Amino acid sequence: MNREGLYTRSYLQTDGFDEFILKLGGNPLALMHEAGLNTTPQKGRIQFVSWNAMVRYFELASRKLNEPYLGLKWVEFFTQEPRHNGPTLFLVKNATSVKHFLDLAIKYQTVHTNGVRYSYEDDTALGEARGIISIHPLSVPCRQFIEQIMGDIVVTGRRLIPNLKITRVTFQHNAPADLSMYKKIFNCDVEFNAERNMIVADREILLVEKSSAFTKFVSPLIETYFKTRQNRTPRVKQTLRLNIAEILPIIMGTNSSDVTQIAAALEMHPKKLQRLLKDEGTSYSEVLDDVRRNLAERLLEESDISIARVATMLDYTTDRSFTAAAKRWFGMSPTAYRAYIRQGN
Repeated sequence: MNREGLYTRSYLQTDGFDEFILKLGGNPLALMHEAGLNTTPQKGRIQFVSWNAMVRYFELASRKLNEPYLGLKWVEFFTQEPRHNGPTLFLVKNATSVKHFLDLAIKYQTVHTNGVRYSYEDDTALGEARGIISIHPLSVPCRQFIEQIMGDIVVTGRRLIPNLKITRVTFQHNAPADLSMYKKIFNCDVEFNAERNMIVADREILLVEKSSAFTKFVSPLIETYFKTRQNRTPRVKQTLRLNIAEILPIIMGTNSSDVTQIAAALEMHPKKLQRLLKDEGTSYSEVLDDVRRNLAERLLEESDISIARVATMLDYTTDRSFTAAAKRWFGMSPTAYRAYIRQGN
């Protein structure tokens, strides 16, 4: 795989990074263009873009704005609100324990980027749980991006699990001159020039089961998340169909797209949701099918992501189910449709 064959799912148009760059005095669109980051917000909110262009954008913004700790500063900025955390919140809500959450998050990440890989180790001998963030060997340097990822994991983890004890964090890159931001964000020992990018915690964290109190804590965050999304995209009439159509692309790939879980996120009974949709002349299955089709069209046209990954991203349990849906939508298999559309038809 060449460098530009690395991709990642991007939320740059909606997760607040553009506002963050503007606040620092930068021009987001100009920086994206210079980094080679192709963004087409008119085609949808969530895109799959070049991993290397994305991380170049971070590094370029850091240099141009003279912000050597830009990744960590963004952690401070965006963890004050939940707009970027939709998929994470849904994974948390679906998980039965911290270990289960980690397994779900690794699966979700695997299909949404090949530029970085998450894993964890349960070391019973040392009593440690080690979260490992491995950057693809063909990635360009990405200090700002990796610091943002690790900072967000730690800050969000502490927010969701108040007793979370992080013992140390390690980075593969060299130590900067000023370590004050690292102490502020991580509040633990921080090592540089390490063999791996790693977050280390007491292994007891893996044994924590989700409690009813935890669920009550997460549910308001999900509600706030959706309200924030809606406020950023005002419409003359925000119908339930439009609300659901906006939610689904964000959480696709988390196995959270069945009617029961969407109804719970909207704090209503599934039967009430179906009844309200019927009043609007549609059904949940129709809305879900429309969203899947629109996402499938974009993914097959705009990316080289494998058919198996696309199926998983759309919450299909098997490739066969996705292929059957594609034949119904396009009259041909996903592979044939990709070839057809790229011929200029």
